[in-house]
Amino acid sequence: MFRLFFIGLLGTFFVASAGADRCQEVVSEAKLPVNLKTRGKPKVGKWERVDEILNEVGQKMEAAQCELSFGELFRNKKEEELYFPITNTLLRVVPEESLKGVKVYRKDGELLGVYTNRSLYERSGGLQLKKSYTSYYFQYEDLSKKVQSVGHRLLLDDFVVRWIDIKNRVAISGK
Repeated sequence: MFRLFFIGLLGTFFVASAGADRCQEVVSEAKLPVNLKTRGKPKVGKWERVDEILNEVGQKMEAAQCELSFGELFRNKKEEELYFPITNTLLRVVPEESLKGVKVYRKDGELLGVYTNRSLYERSGGLQLKKSYTSYYFQYEDLSKKVQSVGHRLLLDDFVVRWIDIKNRVAISGK
């Protein structure tokens, strides 16, 4: 009986160790953290780079048993001034708990409210395409405590969160 317990304990250790090694491998391959360039006033991270990194690292992390924070994926010298775009890709890849309670802003820096949850919807391909696809949007509680939906539109950088509010939160989880 003791042997079985000991073998199970060793197996767990080696699986965890292999997952951590795979995580470090992903970080090295992707050369993380990447410098996040910005545009506009206030400074908003470029959504194209955000989506690229989240897609690339998210796919590689599916096999790894570890988590990476936003700060482990991205960096910027002016962290205090930086806003981070909420994109459809971000909503799909990032664990929902990571954004709960974070203040949501318009890209011009105006506070809209607090992130509450993400929602998904499926669209059919129409006449030309037979497949349907799933997309994500989110809801937030506005300043008067009413839940607002951003709707079924393409999210690029219309809605943002402050970098300092999410930097240490989980961006990708390989669990």
